[in-house]
Amino acid sequence: LSPSYLALLSKEDLSGLRCITTGGELPNVSKALEIVQSGIEYYNDYGPTECSVCVSSYRVTETGSDRTILPVGQPISNTQIYVLDDCLNPLPIGVTGKLYVSGAGVGRGYLNRAELTQEKFISNPFIKGERMYDTGDLGRWLSDGNLEFMGRKDHQVKIR
Repeated sequence: LSPSYLALLSKEDLSGLRCITTGGELPNVSKALEIVQSGIEYYNDYGPTECSVCVSSYRVTETGSDRTILPVGQPISNTQIYVLDDCLNPLPIGVTGKLYVSGAGVGRGYLNRAELTQEKFISNPFIKGERMYDTGDLGRWLSDGNLEFMGRKDHQVKIR
């Protein structure tokens, strides 16, 4: 569910749950820690619809209580995530770049939108014969191996 919907739920609403997964926007760190401290597992996920929705996952723990932003974790199985510059070169840890996703969950393209498909689903320069999806999102690798979502490159806004 989205973190903004989760914020509307009370402890009573969450009682009986064993696990919560959020995605789609930045979660509230203190709410996530509150949930973990109550004994419920909490995962913060990331992934565009074009890649079967979830491409990375981060399990929130009490040891991450010093974080101001929750990471979106590490790639799930059969998935590669790249943080690249405008020339498709990998960026070092801590440097923000555009996120690209490759792997089994990447879609084939947009229905009846050949031009947009060609623009967004490109050849993966790191794995011959594979494609990768240009998400339009920004992110950076953290020193602990997790990915941090940094927003959109193109100022796209979700409506409803």
